[in-house]
Amino acid sequence: MTSSSFRHALRPLPLLMLIILGVALWSNWRTDPVVTEHEGLSFASGELLDALSSSKSNLNTRIVERFRDRDGVKCAGFVRDDLSGIACDERGGWHLRLQRDGASIATTDGERAKESDRALARAISEMKRTP
Repeated sequence: MTSSSFRHALRPLPLLMLIILGVALWSNWRTDPVVTEHEGLSFASGELLDALSSSKSNLNTRIVERFRDRDGVKCAGFVRDDLSGIACDERGGWHLRLQRDGASIATTDGERAKESDRALARAISEMKRTP
């Protein structure tokens, strides 16, 4: 290969590197939705689905309480920065029965987190299966 053909072959390299960098940055910035709609109902997806389906909270979702409703359906109260509520494992996924504004799950936002937890606890107690 001659030096001129080698230089010619390297010309698109900076553009290719820029494209690769752009795709990498875009994939880090985009976030998967945590709620999707099916037949007019809201269902958990992405990180929220992962937290509800596993036995513990994850980085962005705090599970407040897992319980069964009056019909014996598995449910969970949760809090996220962008959304809080109650989801139940029914209709082919984790159906969001109650959706509210989010509250910081960081320990530094104590009062708002406590109020969110109290409101969620009241809603859970109304939905819970009684012994």
